[in-house]
Formats: sequence, structure tokens, C-alpha cells
Amino acid sequence: MNTTLSLVQVLREMTPAEQESLLTIRLASATGLRDWFDVADALLTTTSLDRGLARLCRHDLIEVASGAVSAPCNGRLRDLALGDSAGPFAETVARASAFDLGPEIAPDDRPATVDERYERAALEQATLLVTRIDELLELMSTRGLRTVSRGSISAADATRVTAAISDLPADLSGLLQLMRGAELVELANGLWSVTDTVGWNAAGTAERWSILARGWRASLTPATVDALSQRLDWGDGLTAYLEWLFPVDPPVIISQTTVALTQADALGLRVNGVRTEVGREIVAGNLETATARVAALLPSYIEKVMVQSDLTIIAPGPLRPEVESKLRRIATVESRSIASTYRLSALLISRAMDHGLSAAEIEVFLGEISSTGIPQPVAYLISDVGTKHASIRVRAEGRAALITCSDASLAKRLHADFALKALGLNFESENTLVSPHDVSVVMRNLTREKYPVALENETGEIQPWEPAAPPPTGSTSVVNAISALVERLHASAAPVNEGDDQWLVRQIEVAIRNRTLVNVTVALPDGSSRDFLIDPRGLSNGRFRGLDRKSEVERTLPLASITAIAPAEVA
Repeated sequence: MNTTLSLVQVLREMTPAEQESLLTIRLASATGLRDWFDVADALLTTTSLDRGLARLCRHDLIEVASGAVSAPCNGRLRDLALGDSAGPFAETVARASAFDLGPEIAPDDRPATVDERYERAALEQATLLVTRIDELLELMSTRGLRTVSRGSISAADATRVTAAISDLPADLSGLLQLMRGAELVELANGLWSVTDTVGWNAAGTAERWSILARGWRASLTPATVDALSQRLDWGDGLTAYLEWLFPVDPPVIISQTTVALTQADALGLRVNGVRTEVGREIVAGNLETATARVAALLPSYIEKVMVQSDLTIIAPGPLRPEVESKLRRIATVESRSIASTYRLSALLISRAMDHGLSAAEIEVFLGEISSTGIPQPVAYLISDVGTKHASIRVRAEGRAALITCSDASLAKRLHADFALKALGLNFESENTLVSPHDVSVVMRNLTREKYPVALENETGEIQPWEPAAPPPTGSTSVVNAISALVERLHASAAPVNEGDDQWLVRQIEVAIRNRTLVNVTVALPDGSSRDFLIDPRGLSNGRFRGLDRKSEVERTLPLASITAIAPAEVA
């Protein structure tokens, strides 16, 4: 069988995401690869085969070398493009047979358990990490975090994070990877940004920990899950076990596992190198059991907060998710721990009113949750924002913006404000101004100068408006060579079905180069088709020449009549 042709078939049956994941593992470089045939040839080099075999455990390697491959093992081989539905490629078998797998018996495991007190302390620290992540998400919602060429966070953004949030893990990149596994953030073009956090914001502390733990387990490779589930010792003993289990290139798996274990420490799944009970449950996939154990460590939800005259709100314990979600609509988080501090914000109160809340409803809400009543400064702030709310309204007028003020004096103030000169405001009437700029530009400038502005539609109804995150400064373009290769191959004029001339020519060229038999299907004039088993000899002037192995007659087949070519099975 021609391995190149079979491998191309395997690659073409994968989705673009699967292709990218595979090639990231198997290719050291994407330079000079023009089409899937070039990619297949690159995957059959010794270096590439070793990179794929490094992901197989010793049990799979033994099966491959013996030639008796089970269905699960063959599935893993196919996922790594080391074989097809018929089994491993000959090159894969030859390479797997060349490795010395070392001792047959696995290293001993350390029969250790974690004292419940230490596990409790580790999980309490993990719940504090949950609150730090909440603060990090809030910080990233206004502006993402840039990466540098090595993949770490830029020095300026790292300083910004550490200055705003205390007690974060030293490895910020590892924390972001954990958050990506939980689908809270994403990395695109060198910029970390927040995705959808609706479910996160509505969840309690234990549920948020559960989201992180589920994402952590989902990010593990099946091989890592198996190794972690079989060992109590998640320290040096695990490293020795991985060296035994993955003999081709142990550092590949060990480096992946080291990152996972650092995250496990942060989640309270490991203490002093030993797996905790919660760690065992998570690796086993028993998420509900683990979450219940974490929830049992947390204090009960509190019903009342302290609203203070300096516009801060003290919550001496965890709030119910629905209460905290409503509170965060009108207040920013200043500090978060078991006890948290919030500060009322005129801007957030105004935005809440944009979404339909009234000053009276906000005051009622605070009165319901406050154990100290509503201090006069707080009541005054809410009343003042309510009075001024939407006293300036912005409406789209084609590509321009119409600004309507509650009175003429406010319109004159806007027109005279030097900070708003860039908007080019001109009077249309005594309380109406017009700007040639888009409404988003006008809204952003008026909001920055703290004017009580609201966006309205053509019927005069208030519309919620949130400022878009400013574009990151500096270059964030990080080119992934493998992603670019996959996109280029799919975007090129490469053939997509068996009947394309280019596809047929490339298959014939590979068959001629490797002198391998192929089954050729030819369309006959009467509309039928016929298969030939051809030993290829040459291709020229649109004709394929080869020896028909069934009749031992040399045939010359017009390329235009060939409908399909497939590798031939040779007994």
C-alpha cells in the first residue's frame, strides 16, 4: 500500500480544527509545504513519526510493534495520523519496533493520603482564587491582556494586573490557560479577552470552582487523565511513572502534566505532591460529588450587608448569586474575599437606569439587603443620578448624531466645553446640537466627561449602551504557522474530490515516485466503468502509462477518462 496516498485520505477526512491540532503535534516546521501530499510526506519523516509516537503509551507501542492492534489503539493511531482504518502504517510499525521500552514493571506508587485538615485548607485557598479570578475577569472586560512572542503576558499588562489584584498566582499565563479551559477567556491574535461570563456571574463560589475544575479536566489529554487516575503520588513518583509509561519522549508528556499539576495545586486537588480526595473525584469525572465537598467548606450565604456613608457596601460573607449579580449592576468590586467590599458608582447606576431600573427600585433593593438602613449620602447619590439621568439624549441621524438636552443652558455648556471640541458640535435649536460623528463616538466622549447621557432610538426610547473595549496598543499579531498552513491549503485551488485532474495527477505522481500499485477506475464510452490494477510507469501528455498486473499488458489510460485512484492492497 502507498502510505502517502493513504495518509492524504486520512488528513482530508479530518475537520480543519482536527488538522490544526494534529499538525501542531506532528510538524516541527510548516515551511515549504504546498499541498496535502507535501504534508503527508513531512508526516512520514522519522522526526515527525517520533513526535506522534511520543503521545502513545507503552501499551499502545507494544500493540503496534506486535502487529495486533485493538480498536481503541487503532483509533488513537488514526487521530495522530499514524495509521488508517486498516491499521498502523508500515512506517509506524517499523519506527515503534525500534524503541527500547525499558523495564516491564511500573515504578511503585506512594501509598499516601492527605490529612483532611490540609485538604480543607487547600480548598479554602482555592475558593479565594475563585474570587481573584472574578476580579481578573472584571479587569479584563475593559481591556484584554497582550502576550509577547514567547507567549507570556506583556510586562505592562502583568504590572497592571498585579497592581490591581493581590494574591494572584505567579504564573499568570497558567492561570489564563485554566480560565480558557473553563471557557471564560480566549486567546486570539496575541490578545487574551473575556468571552461569555453570564453563567459564571450567576453562579455561587462553589459552582464557580466547579466551572474551573470541569475546564481543568477537559483540558487534559486522555493519557494524562489515565495517569492521574491511577496514581496517588502526584509528585516525583508521578514523573517516574510517566517516564516509564511514555518511553519515546517522556519530557513531552511530563511538561504537559507539570502545567496541569500547577493548576491542580491552585484548585486544591493536590497537597504536597499527593492527590486529595477532591482531586480523585475530579479526575474520575465525579464533578457533583467534588463540588458538594467544596460547598460544605464554605460559610452559608448572608442575607444582609452594611451600606455605609462613604458609598461603600460591606458584605461580611458570600452573597447569594442573584443578589450579588444585582448589586454589581450598581457597584464596583473594591476587594473580594470571604468578606467583600463594593462601592456605589454613579456611572453604573446610570447604566442600570438605561436598562430599565428606576431610582426608587434601586433604593428599595438596597433597603431590603441593608442591615444599617440607607445613609443620606447614598440616598442623595441615587436621587441625583435619577434626576439627571437621560438629561442628555443622543440619537442617530444617518451617519451623524443628534444631541438633545433637557434645557438650553445644558446645551450651551456642551457647546462651550473645550473637551468636546473634537465632536464639532453645532446648534440646531436652543437645546439641540448636532455632531457629524457617529453616535458611538459622541456617547464615548460624553461618558468620558461624566455627562448624564443616554442613547435613544428613533421613537425616543432609552437604549442600553456599553462602551466598546479600546483596541490594544502595540502589535498583537501573532502568526501561527500551522493555522496559516491549514487555512492556505483549504483556501487554495487544491482538489476536493476524487475526480479533479489536479488530485489525480498528484496521486499518480506519488505512485510513480514510490513504484506502488494503484487501483485505477476508468469511465468507458458506454457509460460504465472498469477497474485496473496498475503498476505505474509514467505520465505525459495527459496520459497515464502503466503495467496492468492482472493481464500483464501495458496500458495507456487518458487522464480525462480516469475517475478515481486508490492505493492497492497487496496480499
